[in-house]
Amino acid sequence: RGKRVYMQNCSMCHQLEGQGLAGVFPPLAKSDYLSAQKDQVVKIILRGLSGKIKVNGPAYDGVMPPQDTLSDEQI
Repeated sequence: RGKRVYMQNCSMCHQLEGQGLAGVFPPLAKSDYLSAQKDQVVKIILRGLSGKIKVNGPAYDGVMPPQDTLSDEQI
């Protein structure tokens, strides 16, 4: 079920394996940013994220819209 939720809601930007798209969408897989923000991950999903962040070295400056239509179970 989790894979289906990911494919429907995340993979368009973060790609099929979570590798991201260099310079445009940061990776989720093996992300140092998410590892350091474990207590913030659900907030990022629900509220979105904008502004500069560094993920595994490169900087990203985009907008992730809130995924507030996802249920607690889907998150």
